[in-house]
Amino acid sequence: MPAQIGQLTCLQTLKFFDVSQESGCGIEELGTLKYLKGLLEIRNLELVKGKEAAKRAKLFEKPDLSRLEFEWNRRDQKSDNHDEDVLEGLQPHPNLEKLRIYSFMGNKFPQWFMNLSKLVELRIKDCQRCSELPALGQLPSLKGLHLESLNNIRYFGDEFYSITTNEEEGRSRASGSSIRRRKFFPALEELNVKNMRNLVEWKDADPVRSTIGETEVDAFPILSDFRIESCPQLTTFPCSGKSLDVRYSHNLTSIKTGYGTASVEELSIQF
Repeated sequence: MPAQIGQLTCLQTLKFFDVSQESGCGIEELGTLKYLKGLLEIRNLELVKGKEAAKRAKLFEKPDLSRLEFEWNRRDQKSDNHDEDVLEGLQPHPNLEKLRIYSFMGNKFPQWFMNLSKLVELRIKDCQRCSELPALGQLPSLKGLHLESLNNIRYFGDEFYSITTNEEEGRSRASGSSIRRRKFFPALEELNVKNMRNLVEWKDADPVRSTIGETEVDAFPILSDFRIESCPQLTTFPCSGKSLDVRYSHNLTSIKTGYGTASVEELSIQF
């Protein structure tokens, strides 16, 4: 990278930025580039020291960036890192439409995911330490979700759909209704899950029962393409989508009937 690129304060297009420890090549150089738009890929994020350093990129103040890619270089899983703090500091503007995260070594993702109401596509790959995903089921605009090589994820459950009993009880009290219907992944059309070596269980989005009443749920209401590949420990999962493609998941014993099952038009299973 050219040094002190931050002096080009009217720059609108910067396809990638390689973080370096060289003078004038730190992530803070992005802070003054407030007119950036379109795609920006930020590489070598393992060289960023922490949350405050990451915040100097001022991504939250760049409303015209529609696509961001965050990339760390692969490291030993036992190595010390500040990945969670760094990703927290890289909070984008809510206008973001596409987000890709590669080789992030934190255990969990930041809460700012829930502010991305315009996010259309999310790709998460090679995040070996990650043990839990954010509550992606409540993102209203998400159309494409791609999860690959997250080997510390063992199950998809209520937190994946963003089901919380306390929240539903509060909403039921406010509305005065004992039965509610809530959609999860309301806009999702494409779902790809690949190389999840330790994924054992995929739960249905069960109805939420509380002292107030019951909330009926509808998960993946418009899903069209659902693909699961190389998940060797997964034994069962909910069936959704018009096209279902299952590959190299040899322990699979059953496909649960559930949301969208009646609309399945194409089924492919390859062991």
